[in-house]
Amino acid sequence: MKKILVERFPSIAIDIFQQQLKNLIDIKIVVYNGEKIAVNQNIELLNSLSISKGIGIDSCPWSIGYIEQRYFSAHEGVFLSILSRYDIYKKAFTTEEMLDHYYRLVNFWINKTKNIDAVFSLDIPHVPSSFALYLVTKFLKIPFIYIDSALVYNKLQYLGCSFKHRMLLAENEQLTAKEFLTAHYDFYTEYNSADQGVVSKYVTYLESRVERLWWSMLVQDINSSLPISIKSIFNGNIKLRGLYTTELGWKISRRRWDDPRSGFLRPFLFFAKLQERIKILFSKIRYRRLCTNHKKLNSYILFAATTEPECATLPTALGGRSIAIALRRIVEALPDGCTVLYKGHPGQFEQQVLFTTEWKSKYYYEDLQKIGKIIFVRDDIPTKDLIEGSIGVATINGTIGLEALMGGRRCITFAPQWYDDFDGLHCVKSGSDISDAVKLMLDKVSPNPQPNQIKFSKHFVDMDGYNNATYTKEDFEKICAGMWGAYNDFLEIDDRKWEV
Repeated sequence: MKKILVERFPSIAIDIFQQQLKNLIDIKIVVYNGEKIAVNQNIELLNSLSISKGIGIDSCPWSIGYIEQRYFSAHEGVFLSILSRYDIYKKAFTTEEMLDHYYRLVNFWINKTKNIDAVFSLDIPHVPSSFALYLVTKFLKIPFIYIDSALVYNKLQYLGCSFKHRMLLAENEQLTAKEFLTAHYDFYTEYNSADQGVVSKYVTYLESRVERLWWSMLVQDINSSLPISIKSIFNGNIKLRGLYTTELGWKISRRRWDDPRSGFLRPFLFFAKLQERIKILFSKIRYRRLCTNHKKLNSYILFAATTEPECATLPTALGGRSIAIALRRIVEALPDGCTVLYKGHPGQFEQQVLFTTEWKSKYYYEDLQKIGKIIFVRDDIPTKDLIEGSIGVATINGTIGLEALMGGRRCITFAPQWYDDFDGLHCVKSGSDISDAVKLMLDKVSPNPQPNQIKFSKHFVDMDGYNNATYTKEDFEKICAGMWGAYNDFLEIDDRKWEV
């Protein structure tokens, strides 16, 4: 029986794992996210947020020597970006403190995974604890299987094992599955028949949440600032909460992150959220003041920004995650008379996602403008209209690349995606890739993306939900069965599986 560490799965999924694979796996560690879950007493329970904060991780012997430090130092930058997400006002961590935190987490997982045969994760490893665990498994050569965040044709999800080779598990038979072909043609038909293209499940989910309503936001903001949960009163399970917001990951003081006093004093949380909502509103206003009428432009490449910070690009894009650097590289390759049309992601100004405004400078968009040849367009203009007016599209690794290809435009990307092998997709790997792509765009050489160009053959699932908030029991049954199949195939794949 294989000893398994299961990460970020809810209790219903743990039960399914144990029922479906009871003679094949022995779950040794469960890393849960959110409320504590009930498991067998022989299973070690770890809280993902507590581990991320460093709570209880220093009891392990120090196991990092020269070889380990040389390996993990190569990934410090990505970890620092992930960790700084939790430093709301960008003054609670120094660089040295973040590096120390990184190596403490790495050391913890080196010790915890010594007797583990594989890790199964419900999510891309994008929080401090998960990312450190992911790196450790690569170093120790322990299989790490996760559900990739990409939504293929707004329908399918696939299992991954490497950010650098995102399709390694899904493409390991060099065939194209019939389900993929069907999804391709359905997506192509829907995209070209709809006025605004295809609305993603993610956008639909956000727009349908009751939390989006102003009164719901107000109730939640008040509730989170009280010493007693309003919901618990109605449930008859009254629990006193601490004076500090230890259930949240945010760090606002220079105290160590595992110190409860590093977070918000609970009565002040309401005002902090109110301030953040006002900042989001003013960020949108500042951005839209820079926007101009794109219809006056003769020749432009549409750059569709991703939401920042977001697990879709952090950490999956690795070294290609910087929007500012990507824009500088594109501008450098543009001839006179050609510009970049920058479209901010609507989710960047979404009131449901708080404490992201300090991620960027107040003058971030003005600073981008100084690069030159960059024009801004409103975030609420339909992307399909902007694609049709462009000579081509560029993105870090967003789904707009697929929309561009469906709309007859070439696309430049800076990090791996599942659609990399489509004709017309230019994933930047060498110095001339951007200039070559721009030349083809200016010459109006149309792409010819055919579904059989993508060898999407196995380890994918068609589910009702698309993330851990929307998965059904049937979805978890498919996921659990898929994880085991992917693990067995992982063992036969070449050494690319050990690349981060």
